[in-house]
Amino acid sequence: MRGEMWSKALENHLRDEGKKATEYVAGVGKEAGVEVETVVIDDKTPADGIVDFATENDMDLIVMGTLGITGLSHILLGSVAENVVRHAKRPVLVIP
Repeated sequence: MRGEMWSKALENHLRDEGKKATEYVAGVGKEAGVEVETVVIDDKTPADGIVDFATENDMDLIVMGTLGITGLSHILLGSVAENVVRHAKRPVLVIP
């Protein structure tokens, strides 16, 4: 039971942080005069969700930021941006 509580708390925390980050990026885009639509997909891995969404919605370009993690952390965690670049059928612009 305790593990489930921690898991749910972590999930809620990550969702809240993701919402804050998404709202920040949307605000910056809107201030720059860019049309912004936010979408949250939580039933797939991040890379699969991004690739599928871009394909299903006929996006022209996927733009992603990356933390630039290298070494053991990269091997253990993988890279969402790297997976999107490898699997997307659309052009991908990765910004450090």
